[in-house]
Amino acid sequence: MEQITILAMGESRNQCDWMKGEVWSLNNGYRQIAMMKGRIDKVFLAHTQCYYPSDKTAIFNWSELNQLADAGVDVINTHKVKGLKSKLFPYKRLVEKFDTEFYSDTVCYQLAYAVDLWTVKKNGRVRLKDPDEEHVLWLFGVDMLTLGEYQLEKGGVEYWIGYARGLGITVNISKGSSLCQTATGEPYGKKYFTMKDLDFGKFEKMKQAIRDGEDIPENPCFTNDDPSTATLHQKLPKAAKLKSTLVKAENLDQAINALDTIMQSGCVSTTNELLKMTKDAKCS
Repeated sequence: MEQITILAMGESRNQCDWMKGEVWSLNNGYRQIAMMKGRIDKVFLAHTQCYYPSDKTAIFNWSELNQLADAGVDVINTHKVKGLKSKLFPYKRLVEKFDTEFYSDTVCYQLAYAVDLWTVKKNGRVRLKDPDEEHVLWLFGVDMLTLGEYQLEKGGVEYWIGYARGLGITVNISKGSSLCQTATGEPYGKKYFTMKDLDFGKFEKMKQAIRDGEDIPENPCFTNDDPSTATLHQKLPKAAKLKSTLVKAENLDQAINALDTIMQSGCVSTTNELLKMTKDAKCS
């Protein structure tokens, strides 16, 4: 059996037991792994240098990553970075092999890289090199429980999970992740859902529960049929007050915070309505 562990930076990373093949980290996750006293075989990046908006300090420490490379850890980046001891992600070759550029975050690159290791393309079809061998991917910390992850990144990760499973690769997802689940946990038609079913306040409670080692539901997405979720929604400010907060925003940080609250409340039903509100903001 061939196994690979993809260890991202979400709260469910603590479920990793380090016993399932190579461990692939991403970004600054190696620091978390050091605190967990774990091990690491590869680090994936999809960045040149980035900076924190608050104080403009560098997000990535090339010196630390070079120390990992010197210790035998493969640092794999989609970009060439001067001074970084990294290998270039085979982007062009994998685009041609898999016939897609659907990479919504770094985890997508990790999944594609793993699938590439175990497959070959013959007569226009991607197949496992050894179909008699069991291939298993373990995902820990790929929780997709923030607003940005859920809306912008989750779909790409699920695409590659589906691609792998379609080839016969087993993909195990850590308990507490929102991957491969609807907003309600029920299939469309059996239970209809709207943006109000995405309760990110509940997601924050889920992340805290994972941190605290509490019992974790199989599905972290909750519906308004759940009394505790309904209560959370009732406590949210009224739509008019939320819109007023955005319009009165004096700077970008205030506007972003107001937009996050509005999106979580579900009081905006269309993109055009949100754009109109944004244009009305003082700082726009």
